[in-house]
Amino acid sequence: MVFDSVLLTRGTIICESCRRVVYPVHYKPSHVYDLRDILLRLKVQEDVTQDLTLSLLFNRMKDQPKAATITLAWNARDDLRETLKCIKKQTMKPTLVIVADNGSADGTEKMIKDEFPFVKLISIGRNVGYAAGYNRLFSSVSKQVDYVIVLDQDVVFDTKYVERIVKRFEKEPESTIIIAGDVEEPVTKSLGIKAGYVNDFHGSCFSYRNKLSRHINFCEEYFAYNNESELSVRLINKGFRILFYPKCKVYHKKNTLKLTNFNTFYVTGNRLWHFWKNYRAYDAFMATAISLPFMYSTASRNRTLPSFFMGVFHALLGLPHCMRT
Repeated sequence: MVFDSVLLTRGTIICESCRRVVYPVHYKPSHVYDLRDILLRLKVQEDVTQDLTLSLLFNRMKDQPKAATITLAWNARDDLRETLKCIKKQTMKPTLVIVADNGSADGTEKMIKDEFPFVKLISIGRNVGYAAGYNRLFSSVSKQVDYVIVLDQDVVFDTKYVERIVKRFEKEPESTIIIAGDVEEPVTKSLGIKAGYVNDFHGSCFSYRNKLSRHINFCEEYFAYNNESELSVRLINKGFRILFYPKCKVYHKKNTLKLTNFNTFYVTGNRLWHFWKNYRAYDAFMATAISLPFMYSTASRNRTLPSFFMGVFHALLGLPHCMRT
């Protein structure tokens, strides 16, 4: 049917009177006259006045998988604009697009309100960190959404990204809780991992099954970095699986291989916490003994040794609390 092709395959319709993108899943049978008016403006040649046709339409809409995107923003207005443009161009439109702003001072919130009115904006007001910021986003997604796609504020991707994620989830057993995509960065072209089930994932682009969202939360002691590794251990210990799916790939503008004082501090401390929080004592001791010399050498080459020592000290102070949580 032409009607189904326009409304359901393309996923959205544009109301000519107000020039806004309208998401069909937001319509209910009580709003049928609004929907008919939009269809008539688009000159769709189909009789939509019959109750049976409308009933079938709303049932079809209800059965379609629903996806949402969530993004945490902090002082990256121009990069976020590109990410939101990529979301807007998707062949399968998300039913919900949420951005939480971690207290940006560069006009991020104004840009979202002015240029992307379809975005649900959560204003946190201050920088609470990556883990706490995303935990607020995880809890803000409607239970009606089937799949949640997590995207960093500085990634770009092709127009079928959402569609590929949803189709892959539909083929996976429910034990597959996360699908992680491949990442290209300024220095690296790929993560270099074969498609299949993995023990960890890259946080710049992953998706999860929303019906299992109670299991998706970051440890907030990890202000930034290593959040995904810690979450992965908990999920795998509960019997869930994480799929690496390289057909879904993003370009991440940030070079995560470049060490700064900021990431040296948090990577060092959080990695030590990760070992002692999630490993057996002997394994944690061995992992620490192997990792510390490597992290020291890396920090020395990048002239971030003061942050390395501060990270170790911070980890030792917080270790008793971290192991209890």
